[in-house]
Amino acid sequence: MPLSNGVFITDVIPLNGRICGLSGEYEIKLFYGDYSKSTTFNVSSGSFSEPSNDQKISLAQNLVSSHASLISETLDITSPISNQTSNNLSDMEFTYVDLWDEFFVDDLIIEIDPLIRPAVSSSLDSVQQLLNNDEISFDIAKSIDRIIFAAVFYYEIGDKIKAIDLLTDAFVDIRNVNPEKVTNQRTPTFDELEDTLLNLMKKSDTIMSKNVKHEVGFIFARGTAPIYSDEITELIDMLSKSRYLDIVSRKQSDLYRLVQNDWESLKPSLINKDSIEELIESKTRVSELHKASILLRELDGVERFISSDSEENNDLANLIMPDWDDLESNLALATSVEDILESESEIYQMVQIIDISSRISKSVEISQTTDTDSRLASDWKLLLERVENAKSVDEILEIISEFDQSMTELREKRNPLVVLEFQYKTMKEKAELQADYENLFLIDNALKILDTAKQMESGNPSITRIDRIEVLLTWVSEKAPQIKTDLDSYNKDAFKIRASDVLQRQNLLKT
Repeated sequence: MPLSNGVFITDVIPLNGRICGLSGEYEIKLFYGDYSKSTTFNVSSGSFSEPSNDQKISLAQNLVSSHASLISETLDITSPISNQTSNNLSDMEFTYVDLWDEFFVDDLIIEIDPLIRPAVSSSLDSVQQLLNNDEISFDIAKSIDRIIFAAVFYYEIGDKIKAIDLLTDAFVDIRNVNPEKVTNQRTPTFDELEDTLLNLMKKSDTIMSKNVKHEVGFIFARGTAPIYSDEITELIDMLSKSRYLDIVSRKQSDLYRLVQNDWESLKPSLINKDSIEELIESKTRVSELHKASILLRELDGVERFISSDSEENNDLANLIMPDWDDLESNLALATSVEDILESESEIYQMVQIIDISSRISKSVEISQTTDTDSRLASDWKLLLERVENAKSVDEILEIISEFDQSMTELREKRNPLVVLEFQYKTMKEKAELQADYENLFLIDNALKILDTAKQMESGNPSITRIDRIEVLLTWVSEKAPQIKTDLDSYNKDAFKIRASDVLQRQNLLKT
């Protein structure tokens, strides 16, 4: 899981087992998206032993003492700790983290092991940036920093697995401050670009003029599609948004009047453009109109909710009616599409208010069905009762904030999707080998949930779908250690019983 600046860390692969005990040269091949890289290393000894607890304590004592001395020299102060050091690893970790926390200066980072230094430096920079942007409080920033310093402590004393685990936790905390994902678009292959150009050449009734289509055909004929990859992507985006605006222009609604008028004025000028470059110069205006039409579509849902006669909706509809009337009046008096865009926060706030009951109800239902954390379901039921008894819009907005926070906490507690998927695929192989059909059923369900979550990451799912998948992912995360323990508990006798069952079924089939 890379940070926003592209820095990422890998997990530690312990060199244990029969194969890694053989001396010789080993090759590692690493895949990252469409890229791959290989490297080699040598094993010169047939045995390897991790540092013992006594060795770790000795290394920790030296580490704390040397870091205190370094602080003293760098800042020209007396030693910040006494000469006596503890024999307890946790105490020394606490002391080491305190030293970093209290006497932090950039010059000290250079003393960290070079293999972990880039990840540590980038993590600290990311936390500082979040603090500067007021995205996290000072206390939260400090707590993440302390996790990073603890990771350094364990890395320096040889416990690299725990160090990477801690640093991964810090990465997750940093990313979850702002869970919006920045997707790195894969560069299309030549064949994909060629297919795209062919589809563009076949399209009719679009904003592409005859000259633009000729240019598309010329790019296809010359085989120069990769050179125009960005332009082709922008052109497809414009065509998709303009197609939606064509649909909107047929709506019989006063709310869409401004968007319809602006689109009818803009479309002829687009059709008269003589080149792809000229056409995509108008992409900003097309995007604005598209965004405004999406906002109005959200408003349609609010209008249907308020105008329905359902008894379940009456209390909530009456509560938000004054704000709805104000918003509707402002939009009716709007003189430009920009006026609609300025109402974006009010529109989405209204949508959140009418969605909150169904969001909480569905989350409670899924939580109870999957037998996930009963405390969560209980807390959400209390939130639902507060929605039903709310006396103002501000009360409901506060409840929405609390519910969103609980979802964020769920996301923070679980492992990233890629880690969960790896765990379950590994367990599936073991369950198949052990013919454990009960756990195979659970594993297959978990993998389906993970596959759905991965598909949602690349799309634009509704907030309700995100809630549902997050509750299901909590079940997936909680179930993983239980299944693993179950699979690891098999002994030779269990295998014999399984093998006997398989042979018995085979004999029955033969007869």
